[in-house]
Amino acid sequence: MRKTLSLIVLLACLTPLQAQWEEDVQELTHKERTFFGASAGLAISQFETYIMLAPSVSYRLTNNILAGVGVKYIYSQFNFAGVSSKNSIYGGSLFAQHNIFSPKFFVHGELESLNGEVRERFTNTFSRRWVTMGFVGAGYRNFYSERSFYQIMVLYDLIDDPYSPYPYMWGLPITLRFGIVF
Repeated sequence: MRKTLSLIVLLACLTPLQAQWEEDVQELTHKERTFFGASAGLAISQFETYIMLAPSVSYRLTNNILAGVGVKYIYSQFNFAGVSSKNSIYGGSLFAQHNIFSPKFFVHGELESLNGEVRERFTNTFSRRWVTMGFVGAGYRNFYSERSFYQIMVLYDLIDDPYSPYPYMWGLPITLRFGIVF
């Protein structure tokens, strides 16, 4: 994990900024204000397989505010200490970002709801249920052109539902995200 985070920070520092959203959003067409994005995840180990796909659509409401919707699909397979499961998790989210200091830095808020099988704590059985996460955090954007950039976010889950599919980082409900937008 430490190597991955170091690589992401290195890429952020080495990639030149090519666009800064300096134009007034009121002068842009609806097509120019609309962005499509995607995040993906893959983790394979001796005990677990994790595959995640998450496309999104966002719209620049003002010069500093971007809002959007996303869908997410996660496939996970787990087998450890006699407990095994295969799970298809799906759902959606609503999010907003507000630029701070420059278009490169932003704060992020998101409400995400996912449906998947969860392990009941005391019965060791599985049931399907909806789980809601309320993320707040900050991020960094690095532009490739006026229409494309990647972004890195550190998000904290305010709801912290015990059935959340996201693992804890450093003992806290923190999630790291990396995505490409065009």
